[in-house]
Amino acid sequence: LVSVKTTIRMGQEGAFGAITNAAIATLWAAEGHEIDKHSIVLTEPIKDPGVYDVSIKLGHEVSATVKLWVAEEPA
Repeated sequence: LVSVKTTIRMGQEGAFGAITNAAIATLWAAEGHEIDKHSIVLTEPIKDPGVYDVSIKLGHEVSATVKLWVAEEPA
């Protein structure tokens, strides 16, 4: 199982920004895996810390699920 980690800045009203498919593609590129942001399937941007299963389309009817670990960014 492949996974990647990132942080999100939180405030009293919720997250400052969100983690999008483009941000996930950038995280994977930093790990040496080139993935087109359009191949990453998110129903909505991620706005909370947690562990997420992210689906990536690899080809015709072929996909993979990877783990995205999102921690709260220290203040």
